[in-house]
Amino acid sequence: MRRTVVWMAIASLTCLCWHTETRAQSEVETTVISEGVAAVVGGDLARAEDEAISDAKRNAVEQAIGVFVKSETLGENYQVVQETILTKSEGYITWWEKVEGSRRVEKIEQHELLKIKIKAKVGLIKLIDDMSDIEEVYNAMQRPRVMMLVAEENLGKPCGETPASLAVIRSLQDRRFDVVDPEVVEQIKQRESARAIVERGDAQAAARLALEQGAEILVLGKAKSSKSDVPYGLDDSVNCCSARLDARIVYADTGHILFTPKSAEGRGASFVSHQDAGLKALEDTGSKLISADAQRFAAQVLARWAREVQNGRVLRVLAESVSYDEFTALKKAVREFRGHVGFARESYEGRKGSLDVRTKLSPDEFRARLSDSRLGRKKIEITRTFGTVTGLALK
Repeated sequence: MRRTVVWMAIASLTCLCWHTETRAQSEVETTVISEGVAAVVGGDLARAEDEAISDAKRNAVEQAIGVFVKSETLGENYQVVQETILTKSEGYITWWEKVEGSRRVEKIEQHELLKIKIKAKVGLIKLIDDMSDIEEVYNAMQRPRVMMLVAEENLGKPCGETPASLAVIRSLQDRRFDVVDPEVVEQIKQRESARAIVERGDAQAAARLALEQGAEILVLGKAKSSKSDVPYGLDDSVNCCSARLDARIVYADTGHILFTPKSAEGRGASFVSHQDAGLKALEDTGSKLISADAQRFAAQVLARWAREVQNGRVLRVLAESVSYDEFTALKKAVREFRGHVGFARESYEGRKGSLDVRTKLSPDEFRARLSDSRLGRKKIEITRTFGTVTGLALK
């Protein structure tokens, strides 16, 4: 009986959330230009302008949704999106203004239509939260590929296991994120150079490791556990530990920090050993980083990534067995693709070329354009793909 009571106390301890002050949720916005249309009834231009602006705001929010959701999915679920989101589009607009010179009245047969454009900022966090309530839309939302690079210590020693990382990965997968295989990450971390990068928290260098694995978002951080006092009511047979996970969310193509979630703090208890309690505490921090984060970790990642995508995402092209002239021709062909923004990084050595392309095309669209391209008499053949990386050869 006494042991049962102790276990109940341990369960309560593990579930206990340390009380922290709720921080204000930072807003993430995307800027769009949209047009609204309204009929002019009885010559009332003022009323028509108000209605046209309301229509433009709905269209602005619809554009923002389109950043996350493919048009066919939005079309299939348009009615429910219209009823649950577009009808309250005012609530997502954080700022707007009329586009100077855009107001005009057009006559179509016996009717007059007033058209006006606005420039608007749409708040993405609340929009994502509301879209997550529509299962079909949420499941179809485009998500970045994520890689975990977290150095974990249990009671002051390097941890052979990765409980914090695995807990974060499970939470991300529950939210339908594509995550780089943790076994692959562990192989990378075995390299001394990679361990040093993670230990010193070098975001730029770590981002390059993530990009090599086709990841677009990197979770870079450190997790540490330590012994803690036994809470009142438990005897000394219970081993207690606390842990803390500090992480930064990094955009893989630039190494820029998208945002820093608040530190996750966890606890663990065990009858076996302090080492076992430490592992449980580390796991607790990983689960809390996302599920209990006041800034809504997943929504922040999606929102900030989508905003970056508007400026072009980075896709890596690896060309094998190409001459320098062919590599130059490849760059010229890619530069002419619709949605091309620029080149983030390039290298050529030993008949192998690497090209990081910033584009507004999705990976599938970009690869389709590559497959349709020719360099002189040679055709581009896609040899392999993983994440945002495309390998090619010339045939």
